[in-house]
Amino acid sequence: MYCTYWFKVEQPELATVEWGRTFLCIVVVGKAIDFTLAKNGRLKVGEKELPPIGGSAKPKVATGKANGVANGKTNGEANRHAHPPNPRTAIFPQWFRDASDIIFAMRGIGWDFGKGLYVPKESRSLERGPFLRTTALSLLYNYMVIDILNTFFKLVPRVGTYRGGSIFLPELAPLPRYVLSSAIHLATGFIVQYGMDICNDIATLFGVGVLGQDPAAWPPVQDRAWKATSLHDYWGKRWHQTLRQVFLVFGGRVGGFLVGPVGTVLGSFFASGMYHELGMHMSDHRVTLFFLLQGVGIILEGLWKKATGKLVGGVVGWIWTAFFVLVIGQISTDGWAINGLIGGLIVPYPLSATRQFLLPAAQFLLRHWRS
Repeated sequence: MYCTYWFKVEQPELATVEWGRTFLCIVVVGKAIDFTLAKNGRLKVGEKELPPIGGSAKPKVATGKANGVANGKTNGEANRHAHPPNPRTAIFPQWFRDASDIIFAMRGIGWDFGKGLYVPKESRSLERGPFLRTTALSLLYNYMVIDILNTFFKLVPRVGTYRGGSIFLPELAPLPRYVLSSAIHLATGFIVQYGMDICNDIATLFGVGVLGQDPAAWPPVQDRAWKATSLHDYWGKRWHQTLRQVFLVFGGRVGGFLVGPVGTVLGSFFASGMYHELGMHMSDHRVTLFFLLQGVGIILEGLWKKATGKLVGGVVGWIWTAFFVLVIGQISTDGWAINGLIGGLIVPYPLSATRQFLLPAAQFLLRHWRS
């Protein structure tokens, strides 16, 4: 944390790099705290105790004895590692496989801290070859979408520069001003969504393609967030759950200890807000306010269920969710834009097919059509 906040990338156009570097540090600290406070360490599903560092996997021994002792060893000792290595990964030492597992286990799939996690339905073939090809195509598609949206940002005055500017352009009349701000906010959300998909695609290609892990261990990271009909559905299922455990560590558990379930919700969203504010080296509290209000909305949904016996849902639930995310959310995006994060480096120009080829071609055709 000292190195993260004391040392800084000086070039203002690299604010997004600074953002990513700080985010990574906070995640590492959160995971370290989580592992430290886990009484018996973090275990994979099926493990009874931690395997030895760098130790090889051992098969579980069925003894049939009440005390679980076989050949002088307990079942736990005989099964020090619940997931034997795939023959394809034999070239990698055990410590490398274990380290890779724990680095990429953000959602807790296959681990004890993933209990209760919603896992989106898989649509890809689970055969290794087709799975890897589909994931590689997904990576390319997500990259192109981000490239197009990033090009859109560059066309907006001030917002598209690293110096930053408000998404609410004062020179516009109210209606076009808020139409544009809504478009910028929506595009920002899509960049975050497709960016998380890219991260998951890269991790999936490494886990399955390099380490030989089971494709079933790498389900999609998100589930069509635009179909959410409640805030609980949106934040608890459809939006990515990559940072779920980190926010529980930094705020949810403390809040739950102090005031129960309500504290867990508000503590988690407060931690999320501080993560997105401090992680960007900002002092714009509208960012934290946005996330905290999402927790308030979820609590209100719980009160509605208690009062009526019905869950928030349907068309009214979709409108409710859209208001919290698409309308209130603009205060957070405005904070990011003013600090130059939206106009900062997202896709480098040499790697932008849209800015190098598609946009010039579109401009040429438009001029030709007008003439």
